[in-house]
Amino acid sequence: MPRQHSVTPLRFKACLTYNGKAYSGFQRQPRKHTIQSVFEDSLHRILREKIVIHSTGRTDKGVHALDQWIHFDVTEEKAIQRVLDSSFLHRLNHVLPDDIKVLKLTKTNSKFHARQNAKSKTYVYWLCFSDKPSPFADDYCWTLKEPDLKAMKQAAKKLIGRHDFSSFCASDSCVKSKVRTLNSIRFIKTKKHPFIEVGQQTFVQIEFKGDGFLKQMVRNIVGTLVDVGQHKTSPSQIKCILQAKDRQKAGPTAPAKGLFLKKVHFS
Repeated sequence: MPRQHSVTPLRFKACLTYNGKAYSGFQRQPRKHTIQSVFEDSLHRILREKIVIHSTGRTDKGVHALDQWIHFDVTEEKAIQRVLDSSFLHRLNHVLPDDIKVLKLTKTNSKFHARQNAKSKTYVYWLCFSDKPSPFADDYCWTLKEPDLKAMKQAAKKLIGRHDFSSFCASDSCVKSKVRTLNSIRFIKTKKHPFIEVGQQTFVQIEFKGDGFLKQMVRNIVGTLVDVGQHKTSPSQIKCILQAKDRQKAGPTAPAKGLFLKKVHFS
């Protein structure tokens, strides 16, 4: 079989959405079922060229995404033509499993980088307030008895701004700087969840917008805020927890199932 000749690579960007329940996070890992490995294998199946994708960020095991952006380069001429074909997006979504889908896919310039061009991100964490566990709510939110939301909001205000978030970063993180800026934390109380149809439930989505997030940072903040809401920690202690730069001083890690990457902001 004749070898395909290489041409100038073309770069493509895509927006993914996925249910992270069955995956060990986004990043490819040896002998692990990940979003990246499944997506790259699906591209290879169609394009017959080895493709490496680059994402805006790496979601953890069990975390979901509504707006995860990636980019990848295609080198082989025949593979490029396949991606440019109007049916490619349909073919790719057909090959991908039901819990990973591509919302948008377009050609972009070689300077675009999914991570480096992202200015900020919005994550949302869903809580479900109920005295009774629900098998329907369990995939997409953390169910607990209703905490003191007023206290949680007071505590959240102390996290806004630019801080060293070491106390809210997973202990196995290897990043050098743990300084990040949290622009806002919003609490939205509602009777409706976009993916759950249940009655007599109250939901709260806690929305975080910032310039970047450390490993498990949002989940560790949520766990700490819930401790505040359950009066295990006072709002006034948040400043001390930040200053300690010690993961053991903050609260527990909230379950991954309630966390969604909601939006990546490029400008």
